[in-house]
Amino acid sequence: MLHTGTAARARAPALALTARALGMALALAMAPAATRAIAITTVPDPAAAVPPLVRTEKRAPCDHFDPLRRPYFGDLHVHTAFSLDASTQGTRNRPSDAYRFARGEAVGLQPFDGNGKPRRTLRLSRPLDFAAVTDRAEFFGEFDVCATPGLPGHDSPTCMIYRRWPRLAFYRINGITSGAPKKIRRFDFCGEDGKRCLEAARTPWGEIQDAAEGAYDRTAACTFTTFVGYEWTGGPNTDNLPRNAIFRNDAVPPLPAGLCGDPDLVAQGYRLGVPMGGDLRAPTAGTATAPSFVVRAERDGGTPERPGTALQRIQIVKGWIENGAARERVFDVAGDARSGAGVDPTTCATSGPGAEALCAVWQDPDFDPAQRAFYYARVLENPTCRWSTWICNAAGVRCEDPATVADGFEGCCDASYPKTVPERAWTSPIWYAPVGTKAGP
Repeated sequence: MLHTGTAARARAPALALTARALGMALALAMAPAATRAIAITTVPDPAAAVPPLVRTEKRAPCDHFDPLRRPYFGDLHVHTAFSLDASTQGTRNRPSDAYRFARGEAVGLQPFDGNGKPRRTLRLSRPLDFAAVTDRAEFFGEFDVCATPGLPGHDSPTCMIYRRWPRLAFYRINGITSGAPKKIRRFDFCGEDGKRCLEAARTPWGEIQDAAEGAYDRTAACTFTTFVGYEWTGGPNTDNLPRNAIFRNDAVPPLPAGLCGDPDLVAQGYRLGVPMGGDLRAPTAGTATAPSFVVRAERDGGTPERPGTALQRIQIVKGWIENGAARERVFDVAGDARSGAGVDPTTCATSGPGAEALCAVWQDPDFDPAQRAFYYARVLENPTCRWSTWICNAAGVRCEDPATVADGFEGCCDASYPKTVPERAWTSPIWYAPVGTKAGP
């Protein structure tokens, strides 16, 4: 289990962001207000009061760098034709067009005439200082399939509806991600495990990165800054949960994904986070930000004779002292305790669904930055026969037939002994200590 703390992100002259979760941030776009109140504290040496700028990429230093910092204005939530909501309203502008618009150029808007020319144009009266195209990434591959003749799935009913009746497609496609969590799935044309659509997603994701690099001013003039990013929107049970992932530089994963989809998750975690058994300190005194925990587990492969059991769920166990008494709370963070998986105790044959791997990013909903606490992960497999049940079955014990219960095997028929158990594994804890307190247990 890994915790990811905070890390400074510098890419002049853009707005300073806090990057959380292995180099990505949940970014909030701040709209310019008519007036702003700024509290200023004077110090003897202003330059000394500002932490040194940490660059994570190669670029020329800005020739107008100000140690007292400056306000910059931009937009960190921009959709183009790669997003479901924009494309089904007739948007044809792509990421490079979005950056042209942010820099002060005019762009065309729908509706379009018979020759494909826009009937309206729009231009900002004041160009922005920075921007990020954050298209909805959950359907990158599906839309590329629907827009590219010859790809498997291009002529599927969903794609035909998307091209001919886009507003109807908006509701049909959103419905895929708005139902019960167990029923959320990819379209059939994506193939096994969604591999076709995942591969197709590389095309728009690559164009987004290329557009950001093409518009980014890396010279000392620092006239415009771009960020590579995307929006992830989950809607289980119609709950709309949009998040923007903003990358601190151009070192991004091959595909848009949450932390669990990052192929370098472990390496990134050890580099930027606190591993199990480690001490987690609040980054600054008085912070109220709950830490993010990343936990991933994989099924035990077992042996050909006795294969491993599928995983049921991951839990995070929190412990703390309150009013002198030890307290504990268990959180289910991945998987499903009510999946319906089971085992026949007479044969020890297992049944029902299970996971090859589980992963989650979790924050403590009751986090108190002033409270010492520990956190550890616990992974539960689907139910299997208890060790004693294997022994009883191997001995041929059938409790309904006393003649099969040999001496020493009476316990096989004792109802107080459980017949099945969910095998489990657990990690060493991560110890959280507020600023000014002793680390560790």
